[in-house]
Amino acid sequence: MENMFKKTLLALAITGFAGSALAAADIKTGSELNAVEFSIEGSASKVNILAGDVEVVLGAEYSVGDILTFTFVGGAADITTVPSNYTTNGVAAGSVTVGLLNATASTLTYRVTEIVSGGTTIGETVVLSGLEFTRASVVAGSTVVATYAAATSTNQAIDTSSTTSSATIIEATSQFTIAASPTLFDAVVDVEAQRLAFEGPSTTDLAAFTTVSDGALTYPATAIDFDVSLAGNFSFLDEDADTAGIQITAGQVLPAPTTITDSAITWDAVAVGAHNITIKTDKATDVTPTQKFYYAVTANFTDHGTAEAAGTGATAGTKAVATNSALGEWTLNGSVVEIPYMPFGPNTQPIIYHTNDGSQSGDITMRYMVEGVDTSYQDAGTLVSQAGPGVRNLLSLVNAAMLAEGYNSATTGFKVALEITTNVPADDVKVTAAAKVTTSDSDRLSIGVISSN
Repeated sequence: MENMFKKTLLALAITGFAGSALAAADIKTGSELNAVEFSIEGSASKVNILAGDVEVVLGAEYSVGDILTFTFVGGAADITTVPSNYTTNGVAAGSVTVGLLNATASTLTYRVTEIVSGGTTIGETVVLSGLEFTRASVVAGSTVVATYAAATSTNQAIDTSSTTSSATIIEATSQFTIAASPTLFDAVVDVEAQRLAFEGPSTTDLAAFTTVSDGALTYPATAIDFDVSLAGNFSFLDEDADTAGIQITAGQVLPAPTTITDSAITWDAVAVGAHNITIKTDKATDVTPTQKFYYAVTANFTDHGTAEAAGTGATAGTKAVATNSALGEWTLNGSVVEIPYMPFGPNTQPIIYHTNDGSQSGDITMRYMVEGVDTSYQDAGTLVSQAGPGVRNLLSLVNAAMLAEGYNSATTGFKVALEITTNVPADDVKVTAAAKVTTSDSDRLSIGVISSN
């Protein structure tokens, strides 16, 4: 009866750049150590990925005619690189020669053609060297897993055991990532400071994230930097309303941006590592808006090239590392209620009531945006100083504020969005908004009760 011993499938990995020595990874415990882990970005110009040697230590007595089968899942083998035969090194004085019977992209079949007598085949090692897989298939599948099986010429399974006979031999990995747990913008805009600073008091908020490049991967990309953009509302930083674009003082945004617009700040060619973004409000002349921030990062690099040695046929490439990723927000230490639409005019009677059902008092301020005139909110100042709890009619105050801004509801109709801010807890404030339009043949009323955002 054949002695049945466990066998071990071994995967050898390239441990450095081309030409480095190989080291075997014993996966009899199920670990997947030393698989060839290559850079998806760095290998962009390559057609094939070279696997480490795939080894099987025979654990049974084999005979001429026995069949050895290697199956690959997750990648397509280039059959032109498949070894046609192999002779074991005879460490057990029973060297085994195997010859290729058939090769497909997923299965290699070998037959034992010769065994040196006088020893045992147990402990002999069959090695497949130089095996390559198409890069496109490996990137699509992410990993390549090799599985070994053996059988007699009559299809009787041999050399079986409970020990795993599979191993990951190649892994496709993105070289560029963002480290976990970025530092988020989290300032609270202070109404007491006329919304020109944060609580604390402070005029500075910081966010940070870290770009990572894993240069230990096989076929690594080089010449790496990153382009970064931060999306938000930065119009309040503009110090020169008469000049097109956003004009800021040095140090207002750090690092110094490559470009800044109303809606985005960009930094080009940022080095790998921590990227700290600081925004200061001390030079701002407009109120600091409550908002959410999002960032995007693109890696720029040169790939490894077409050959095993770096540089041959290398080309430039880019990779989006982060897209529309959250980077925190600025909130307000008070109530902000937006009335999205309100008509004013000689034949229109707006209704605007402010209810504070809490116990605190605070200023009520207003911003407005007139239809057809404004594309962002304009500051109309303070409507009420230290407004106490209770119900308050704001219509005459709003009319007066709009008149001061050049809009006379008694003579000319206009439509406007209003932002009512109260320096009391947000949950304490509600605003009732309605508009009554009165003509000779109509009387319409629309009412809405709006709470803080």
